[in-house]
Amino acid sequence: MRDDLLDAQACVDWTVANLDGFEQRLVAWLKANIYVAIKELPPHEADNLVVAIQRQPLTLAFNVEAGAFLNALRSALDMLAWAVAKRETFHSPKDIYFPVADSAAKFAKGDYHGSKFIRGISADHRLIFESHKPYKGGNDLLYALHQLDIRRKHRRLLSTFSRPARFFFTSEGGHFTFPTTFVRIDDLTTVLGRFTKGAPNPKFDCTSQIIFNEPDIISTEPVVAALRQFASLTHAIIESFDS
Repeated sequence: MRDDLLDAQACVDWTVANLDGFEQRLVAWLKANIYVAIKELPPHEADNLVVAIQRQPLTLAFNVEAGAFLNALRSALDMLAWAVAKRETFHSPKDIYFPVADSAAKFAKGDYHGSKFIRGISADHRLIFESHKPYKGGNDLLYALHQLDIRRKHRRLLSTFSRPARFFFTSEGGHFTFPTTFVRIDDLTTVLGRFTKGAPNPKFDCTSQIIFNEPDIISTEPVVAALRQFASLTHAIIESFDS
């Protein structure tokens, strides 16, 4: 890889190197803090609720770590922009950003941070930036990374409840009904379904996950899986300028 890209790539490498440890801490927390129980309903109800209960709020340090990874990857893209600017001898530092626009129309109009930079570089480099479709509706994974890095400064990104990723139960004679959605009773309790009252020896188990609680920009996959996708995307973008 070209020397002027190594600083940006180091941000990606640092993120990837630390994700396994982050994931292990999340899994350990989930095992220690999430359990499944039966919540008794009034006598006129035919079923009881099956609920996932969280013993305590999600550790705040996890939000800090996730935010640090997001910031490292988003910063890598701006460092890439600076590397390109130096190749081009672009002399307006305040205008150097890796571009991410809110729509294709805004990108075409230059309505985004870094538009002066993109207009001021050579056609070859500009075409590489444009090839990544850095706008909502073009490269939604890139847009999600950009937005999450902004939002982390204003609110906690991770959900305070860990949604079940897999669910199974064993019992004799009982009937389990899945809900159409996993409904939260309160901050620490989520309804997983309903189970027949009086059925013998019900036993429930689930595998939980911690997600980015930003459904308008990213799906509810595990947070580490999302971070790995962001890291892979950032590496691919950096590599596209390695010529």
